[in-house]
Amino acid sequence: MRPGEQERELQRKLVDSIVFVAANHQPENWLPMKVTVIEYPEDENGEEHQRLAECMLKEIFESEECCMREIGTATDEPYGVSEIINKSLIEVWEKYTHICHKEWRRNAIAYLKVNTKTPESIIEAFVDTQWNKEELFADNLKTFNECVGNTEEKELWIFTYPIDHFDRDILDEFIVDWYNRSDNDGRVRKMTVDEFLSLLNDEMFDDVHNGVRATELPKTKQI
Repeated sequence: MRPGEQERELQRKLVDSIVFVAANHQPENWLPMKVTVIEYPEDENGEEHQRLAECMLKEIFESEECCMREIGTATDEPYGVSEIINKSLIEVWEKYTHICHKEWRRNAIAYLKVNTKTPESIIEAFVDTQWNKEELFADNLKTFNECVGNTEEKELWIFTYPIDHFDRDILDEFIVDWYNRSDNDGRVRKMTVDEFLSLLNDEMFDDVHNGVRATELPKTKQI
C-alpha cells in the first residue's frame, strides 16, 4: 500500500471510530477540542490553494458532518469530519480512549453487533477478554472476525469520479455510497480492473478531469 493510500486508510478508520462513538455512547468532556482542518479555497483565478485552519470541534453527527468554529471567528460552520487532518483525528481518538471509563465497552459491543451477525454472548465474551480499547474499531473488528471465523471473500473494483465534484481526499466509502445512490447520474462509475484497463488502452479515459480509486468490496455470491 502506497503512503497516500495508507493515509486515506488511517483516515477512514479514524472517522469510522470517532463518528460511531459520537452517534452512540459519547463520554462527557470529550468535546469541544481544538483541531486543524485542511481546506482548498480558490483564488481569483480559480486555482486551488491548500489552507490549514485551526478550529474548535464542537459536535459530531452520524452523517459524518460536524459543527466547528474557526479560531478567531464568531460563527459555527458545518464541516466534514474527513476535513480534519489525521494528526488531529488521532488526538480526538486518543482523548476518547483516555476518558472512556464506562463507554468503551458499550461502544465495542454496539459496533460488533452492527457489523457482524454473531450472537451477543460471543460478542460480549470477546469484548471482555480481547478487545483493545486503544485500537480503532475496524482493527478490533478484524481481530474479532479472525477469532470467530467470520472471513469474507472480497474482490477489487475500480471507481472513477469527477475531481471537480468531489474533494481530493474523499473517503472510498463516500465514493461507493454515491455510486449506489438512486440519483447517481453516471458521474461515479464502477468497473472491473479489466474494463478500466481497456479504457486506458483505448485512450478513452479522461484522466485530466477524473480521479480513480481501487476498492475491495465483498464478493457477490453467484446464484
